[in-house]
Amino acid sequence: MEHREAAGMASAEARPRDSDLDPDHVRWFARYRTPPIIHWLTPPRLVPILLAVAVAVSALVVVGTQALRSAVRWLEGRPPYRVGFREIVLVPPPPAWYRGGSARFLDRVLANSPGRGEMLSVLDEDLGALANDFKLYSWVARVVRVRRSYHRFEVALEYRVPVAWAEFEDLREIVLDREGVILPREDFDWEAAGRLVKVCGLKPPQDPRPGIAWKMGDAAGGLEQADHLVLAASRLAAFLKPMADRDQREVPALRFVAVHPAVHPSTPNWWWVQLGDEVTGDELMILWGEPPGAEAPGELSAEAKWAMFRDWARRNTPQLVKRPNYLRFSKAGIAVARVGESAGPRRIASGGNRLGVSH
Repeated sequence: MEHREAAGMASAEARPRDSDLDPDHVRWFARYRTPPIIHWLTPPRLVPILLAVAVAVSALVVVGTQALRSAVRWLEGRPPYRVGFREIVLVPPPPAWYRGGSARFLDRVLANSPGRGEMLSVLDEDLGALANDFKLYSWVARVVRVRRSYHRFEVALEYRVPVAWAEFEDLREIVLDREGVILPREDFDWEAAGRLVKVCGLKPPQDPRPGIAWKMGDAAGGLEQADHLVLAASRLAAFLKPMADRDQREVPALRFVAVHPAVHPSTPNWWWVQLGDEVTGDELMILWGEPPGAEAPGELSAEAKWAMFRDWARRNTPQLVKRPNYLRFSKAGIAVARVGESAGPRRIASGGNRLGVSH
């Protein structure tokens, strides 16, 4: 019978001998041999190759850049990638007192920007230069942002708001914003703007061009500077106008005092506020004091003065305070004073329309 070894069992001849495990009989890995190509890439041969590769890459970059620019110029000429300047979206649209809306506004900006074409490129338009074009226009107080998207340009603006006006003997009317900047009269809709505060007692500006602050001094000699009276009056007007517009709906008496507001310079940095009705001739004079933001430490703020006056108008009839009487503010309340009167001012009684006397 044939004898077979069990599966998985190595025969005596197949087993390793002890001599085979002897390190002296083990054949180690052959020494690593450098590939022939490495020997070939020696520095004298490698430098010219690298230079050739660099030249080739540079040529590809130049050719690719030129090709890209040519493609961009070609695309710029296609209608989908060009937008008319007059198609810019203004955010928000010009206010109601700006005559002509967005169309007129964009026409004015374009006409005021030398070198600006009528078409804009969606691909590579310089947004900074576009923002500067809007900054040059007199009605722009600040460019908030310029945004570009497919087939659309959007410009967000803060507009200058007319708050005051001045009139001179030659019948010139100059419109001002809160910073004393002269605004274009031809773009302004008086009816839509409502009442503006008239500034009296000013000298004409040295340079009446729109878009610049009202200045005094010698423009030719380079000595001109911003007129501090105009700046103070403009800031006072910017405060009074929205307050009167808001509160006349609630306080009937303020419908009278809000019809014809005006401010007059008094002693340095002090102002009179005149409120009156051109139809009836009634008027009220208030010694307001410093303009908003210029109050001395401890003095009443503009907001506190207006709140005091509004409360007084609820209880009294402003038409009863006629010249040479006027109103003045104090921390104790509103008092009635008389021009040239040496005695203390007469204070209005707490209720009704009668005037009481205080010492």
